[in-house]
Amino acid sequence: MAVYLSSRGAHDLAISELEKARRLAPLSPVIHYNLGAAYFGKKKLDQALSALKVALDLDPQHLKAHLLLGFVLEAQGLYEDSHRELTWVIERDPLSTSGRQAKEALVNLQSKSHGAGKSP
Repeated sequence: MAVYLSSRGAHDLAISELEKARRLAPLSPVIHYNLGAAYFGKKKLDQALSALKVALDLDPQHLKAHLLLGFVLEAQGLYEDSHRELTWVIERDPLSTSGRQAKEALVNLQSKSHGAGKSP
């Protein structure tokens, strides 16, 4: 339900539901990932970052969490860190949807970071 709510822009409701789920299953990387996605949708980057770090502590191979972490880091202006996460996704599964999204984001990131005088 929370994923559906978040996809419809009802991020506050999604966060509320995910917080309940997190209390019931605190070791679920999927719940923490979805919480990070909902916070990212609300542009609450610090909370998104925290949730994604927990997801990755619980499952270091969580492809979507690495991808979303790359997006969060980019939004924070941390281009080198974003580049690292996006590259990680591409190296692990370049043909997946996440891999293709990471490739597209990396192209955009490179033009953005070069324009800002930073090199990934």
